[in-house]
Amino acid sequence: MDTHPNDPTAPPPAEPVEPVRPSAPPQPAQPAQPAAQPVQAAQPAVPVEPVHDDRPRIEAGRFAGGAIAAILVSALVAWVLHFVLTDLAGLSVLAPIDVLGLASDSAASERTAYAVDTALVALLAAVIFALLAAAPRPTLIFGWIMTLVAIIAVAVPLSRGGDIGEGVVTAILNLVIVAAIWSLLAGVAGRAIRPERLTPNRT
Repeated sequence: MDTHPNDPTAPPPAEPVEPVRPSAPPQPAQPAQPAAQPVQAAQPAVPVEPVHDDRPRIEAGRFAGGAIAAILVSALVAWVLHFVLTDLAGLSVLAPIDVLGLASDSAASERTAYAVDTALVALLAAVIFALLAAAPRPTLIFGWIMTLVAIIAVAVPLSRGGDIGEGVVTAILNLVIVAAIWSLLAGVAGRAIRPERLTPNRT
């Protein structure tokens, strides 16, 4: 039965039904992430064998200049100390070895002989120190040599007999001279002789 559109008793018209939209296609599955690569352990460092530094270990010019200065200063120390002990303090000192035959009966000639003998000893010590430059511990070895020289320089005057006072004064004089030579040459070597060093082997 047909109804009039303006009939209030007529039921409302049915709303249009929206068409059903097709659902979106399923997304393709994502590929699985590759497993993390295992962390490789650090390779142990290959030890580098050191080699000796083959450069010259002594600066010849600097050592020669310092050795000459040390020889002159040592001779001056012997001359001044002998002068103080004999002329100023009035003490007696035993006659020096007098390698060059310079000493006579006067105190001045003995003083000169002491200075010359000291210069010769310092020269010999400088040559020995230069030869020891190739040794691993040249300063240590030279120190032991000078220690033995100091013992001899003190023991000889005390064992010569005669006046014990002269022996003691001469032993003190010799000890101070040896100490002066030792300290001066050690200071020179500290500036002119390089310590042993090791450099890595790069071959």
